[in-house]
Amino acid sequence: DMACKRCFTPLAVHVAALSRLMRLRKLQEKDPIDVCTSPVLEVLMEKSSLQDCEKALNTLYMCNTTDICAHWMKEEDRARNGEMSEGLEGWWVLDLMVAILFSAHQQLYPGQTITNFSPLHTLSAIRDCPLPLLLIAILAAPEDLSKPSKHGDLALHHVASWALQVGDPIVRKSIALTTMLTLYPEADTYRNQNGETPTDIYYRTTNMLPES
Repeated sequence: DMACKRCFTPLAVHVAALSRLMRLRKLQEKDPIDVCTSPVLEVLMEKSSLQDCEKALNTLYMCNTTDICAHWMKEEDRARNGEMSEGLEGWWVLDLMVAILFSAHQQLYPGQTITNFSPLHTLSAIRDCPLPLLLIAILAAPEDLSKPSKHGDLALHHVASWALQVGDPIVRKSIALTTMLTLYPEADTYRNQNGETPTDIYYRTTNMLPES
């Protein structure tokens, strides 16, 4: 309900409704359904702007915070104990997130042929994306950390470019950067088509922070 009030767009409201439906099915011990095959969802995403997609992602996170964090912590524990990941395939939250991100990708790069869509790259290009969703995207496809976009940027370049406004918690950006560098430390020296490393971009954007 809070998600609907804060992000009142048709797509966000539909995401909130789907989240409630999936929680109910889980409580009733019913099998999950494929939420991404909804004709309503398809129509809403076709008519949604990038801002609508961003609000839908925030709604998805706010409505499923406990489940998302539980998945992340479970995978973290398995990695810490040297156990193989169970993977996230078939998890409806991830599937819906990817569907929304595909629509967001089309808005970020209008008119371009989509040949190398990466949920991680698209999510990292959204400055206000929920951090736990970014961590889930990394878990789902850690190999994408080392894959450059068609513009030569790694996901780390995108996160390093997150502009900070007065009052923004810098810890959010720091956690994202630290997580990515821990998993793929070579990214720190990778240069994009402009010859910049993520570190170059980080200091450039950090120095642009307005004085309070």
